[in-house]
Amino acid sequence: WGAAAMKNDDINDFAFPVAGALGANQCNGMTLRDYFATAAMQALIAKGMDNPNNRNAKGVPIIAKFAYEYADAMLEERSK
Repeated sequence: WGAAAMKNDDINDFAFPVAGALGANQCNGMTLRDYFATAAMQALIAKGMDNPNNRNAKGVPIIAKFAYEYADAMLEERSK
């Protein structure tokens, strides 16, 4: 998996865009990549709590890294 295989538009798509709702200062919120990573992270944290090694400062960055790897795989599949 990797962001290189995806189009930039896929990575930068927004999860919940609202066209023109806020005029020129429109805020689109989180990217679709962040949204997918958030969903993956919830599952990884829930499952990871079974492992005492994931409940410390060293485990947190690993879970975050895996969450974005899942998100990138989802975006890659989505772009096919």
